[in-house]
Amino acid sequence: MRVIHVPVGPPADIAKERLLPYTGTLADYMTARMRQEPDPVDVMHANCFASGEAVLRVKNHLGIPLVMTFHSLDHVHRLHQGVPTVSPTNASRSRTRSRAAQTG
Repeated sequence: MRVIHVPVGPPADIAKERLLPYTGTLADYMTARMRQEPDPVDVMHANCFASGEAVLRVKNHLGIPLVMTFHSLDHVHRLHQGVPTVSPTNASRSRTRSRAAQTG
């Protein structure tokens, strides 16, 4: 397993709700980097809606299998806490990305 830190976004912590503007740049960087790698990537992993957005684009460009996990689902938070953890738009994106990752 390799973890590659990428030069995308500001050099500071960002709330996950503010990551979406960087997904296109992240996807472009990852696609270019993976095309140059002598040892191809076997599988990619995303663990939130923003990384899922970026990695799904890479999957579509390069055909690399994708696994997506979510630490929590907004629907479950609403059922048990009554308060959404992400915006409705991001919750919808998470569902859409999950389906896209499954269907290829």
